[in-house]
Amino acid sequence: MDISHIKYCFFLYFCTLIYSANTPAKETSLHFLTEHLPPYQYTYKQKVVAGFSVELVQKALKLTGFNAKFSVYPWSRAFKYAQTQPNTFIFVIIRSKEREPLFKWVSHIVDYRYYLFGLSNRNDITAHSLQDAKKYKLIATREGYDAQFLLANNFKLNKNLMLSSSEQDKWNMLLKGRADLVMSNDWVAAEHLETYGIVQHRLNILSQIKEAKTEGYLAASLNTPDETINQLRRAINQLKENGEYDKLITKYTSEFFIPKRSNN
Repeated sequence: MDISHIKYCFFLYFCTLIYSANTPAKETSLHFLTEHLPPYQYTYKQKVVAGFSVELVQKALKLTGFNAKFSVYPWSRAFKYAQTQPNTFIFVIIRSKEREPLFKWVSHIVDYRYYLFGLSNRNDITAHSLQDAKKYKLIATREGYDAQFLLANNFKLNKNLMLSSSEQDKWNMLLKGRADLVMSNDWVAAEHLETYGIVQHRLNILSQIKEAKTEGYLAASLNTPDETINQLRRAINQLKENGEYDKLITKYTSEFFIPKRSNN
């Protein structure tokens, strides 16, 4: 191989490096995982179709130019998958002490306020606090924040705590009388009233679990590049600063019906 050929090969290699370093963000493909959890994300036939958090993420993606695909999984599967694959994100996920080292935390999406919900015809249930609730059987979502919170607060599996595979199953079990109480936030409860056609007085809020108030995030796998995360974080911050975030909040909460607080 003569010296001119070596120089030519080196030139091609150098050009490749320059091209890679300057590849536009839109050529990076990102994978977003979520579950069916209205009104944060609506899915139909395993496809993401709408929702507050979906619209927020999509608006952020437009600002960054990233290519992206969305997949719908049961929460426990999404939770595990998002810990291992590069350029993979999960939303909306509660940021907790236990989860902190498992992901890179991209940006706050929404605040969660949690309540204890029961059927309004169950006059035998009085739960003004988390301690009161231990006398009853609660249902929570497997790998969900509600399950982790209740276990951390000394609820016992198969005694006063049962686990479901999804939010939908959780509410079905309450409505069928297989559980006494559900721990949920107000947005989700309001949405499920409509989804299941529950009449206005079918559910009551028994009490707010103030200890459980927390933040929902967009998070990424640990092997997702920091620059990708930073671009998305800046985009979401821009949406909060220019008023688009508040417009989405108004859009999705304007027609909510929240169950009444019980007088028990």
